[in-house]
Amino acid sequence: MLKKLMKYEFKSTLRYLLPLYTTFLIITCISKILLCLTSYEARLSFIPVLLNMIFYILFIGFIVSTFFSQIIRYYGSMVTDEAYITFSLPVDVKRLTGAKLITAVVNNCISIFLGILGMVIMSFTLDEAQNKIRAMKVQIQYMADSLNINIVLLVCIVVVMMVITFATYNLFIYTAIAIGQSFQGNKLVGTFFAGMVMYMSMMIVLIPVFLIINGLYSKRGTGSVTSFIMVCIGLLIGFNILFFKIIDYLFTNKLNLD
Repeated sequence: MLKKLMKYEFKSTLRYLLPLYTTFLIITCISKILLCLTSYEARLSFIPVLLNMIFYILFIGFIVSTFFSQIIRYYGSMVTDEAYITFSLPVDVKRLTGAKLITAVVNNCISIFLGILGMVIMSFTLDEAQNKIRAMKVQIQYMADSLNINIVLLVCIVVVMMVITFATYNLFIYTAIAIGQSFQGNKLVGTFFAGMVMYMSMMIVLIPVFLIINGLYSKRGTGSVTSFIMVCIGLLIGFNILFFKIIDYLFTNKLNLD
């Protein structure tokens, strides 16, 4: 059933995300072609600057809209009139949330990848590509050497951190929505209030941990950087488990669609 839910979620989200992805790439390619094929005179030198500025505005809007659309999708299917259909399905809240979370994280990763691809298209030329790639390899190798780990492990850590961070972001919003829907008054206001309280609570936990790790880092050097990363991953996983349990409890026992 989880596979069926994920298949449905992917189909539902791709209906509006796929045109967004395609439009972003098309505009990026057109902008790059205009920059490469035309030699602008002094009085028209503002055009390349304008094209780059438009691209970065588009880039920010693209990332924000793809992330925001996932939240709207979750909110609409879980606490609005559509929720009557959602909760009529013969599945529990854990599977519903799991399917939506996996779909959201995958779409978040795709949007970041396409955003980076767009920046690469706008930044690279054929002559500079090899130099840019070589410089990037040097930077990655430097980071791996600083952490005393190999490049493969570094890439794995970065990917894991990205996935866990996206999961935490989505579950944080999901939890705020779940808490907000239990309010008798304005549920949207309740969601914002819950999010603020949750954020402050997380900072109360994270700041002392960061200070402790920073103290260890100043004494032990690179070894504690790896420890810091592992602690961050552990804390995020812990928060994710807590968020998931809160969502499951509230939507199972405290659901209020009135």
